[in-house]
Order: sequence, then structure tokens, then C-alpha cells
Amino acid sequence: LFFASLPGYSNRLISLDKLPQGEARAPMTRAGTAKGQVLTRDGRPVAGAEVWFEADWSEWYFDYAVTDETGRFLNDRMVARGGSWVSGGGTGQYKVSLRHPHFAAPDAAIQFDPGRTEEFNIEAVEGTQLRVRVLEPETERPIPGVRVGGSSASGRLDGYTDVNGVFARCVLNGDASVFIQSPPGGTYVISSQG
Repeated sequence: LFFASLPGYSNRLISLDKLPQGEARAPMTRAGTAKGQVLTRDGRPVAGAEVWFEADWSEWYFDYAVTDETGRFLNDRMVARGGSWVSGGGTGQYKVSLRHPHFAAPDAAIQFDPGRTEEFNIEAVEGTQLRVRVLEPETERPIPGVRVGGSSASGRLDGYTDVNGVFARCVLNGDASVFIQSPPGGTYVISSQG
């Protein structure tokens, strides 16, 4: 498996069953660009927000950009339509979500075409803090490094518990579901309480 990278182009993974004589070719596709601003309803910029891009064409491909003090973000390395390593090159379609300690936004869909810039703004609203704490059943000691997944009105949840056994995310008000995907080595899930 080889990884090819070139500024202005989508990153490319190449799998070779057999090493070729001489050189291996890595067809590259121009990257798409995401740019915009995260603002509150009354027009205030949201600094330090992570704008996440979850690929619809691959189960576990993500990318992100972080907003500056004016709420602006830029990502000029988006894997665009036809530029991925999946069969058919991928659609270039993504779900866009927001991560911030105090603000949330609903998911949005976007498609990136090679060499094109998609400019859009995200309206952030004050959210609800969702906290999951994972403890050992007998000792009630926190378990760090547990992978937590789920979904909410703000979109997909995915992350790990911190040193205090806590996974936290600001989400939109509404229903949410959370589950433990993979506890760290030496830890076992004995029961799940709803």
C-alpha cells in the first residue's frame, strides 16, 4: 500500500499486488477546496470551531478545518469526485458537521469537484453538552481511551474517552444514541444499561 500526496491534488492510496519494474504510477486528481465562515444567528464569528467533512463514499474517511478568530475556515485538500482510492474514484460527497465546546449545527451535504471551490457559511447555535462517562463496574475507576460512537441531531458521534473516562460533545437539542465501540485492551463490556 502506497500513499501519494501532492499540493493541490487529492491524496491517493495505491494498492499494488506486485511491485512493478521501474516505477509505479499514481494517477492524481485535483483537490476540491472548502471555504467559508461559521457565524452565530446574530452574525458573531465562532473561533476555534472544527468543521468536519465525513465522506459519503468511504466508511471511515474524514477531514476537517479549524476556524480562525473571524470564524473563517479553509481546507484545500478535499478528495474530490473521482479522486479517491475506492472503486470508481468516489463521488466527492461529504456530510459537513461542526464541533465546538458551546455551539452546534445540523449536518449539511456538499460535493467537491476537482479543482473547484465550494464556499458556504455555517450557522452555529448554542447546543447541549452531551457527556458520557465510562467506569469500571466494581471499582468505578474511569476508563480512558474507550471509543464512543452514536448519532444526534448534529450528526455522527465518534471519539474517545479522555483520562477521566469522559467523552463530551456539544450537540443540538433532541434525541441522541451512544454506544461503546471498542474498549482499550484488558477492558471488557459486561453489560449495557440503557
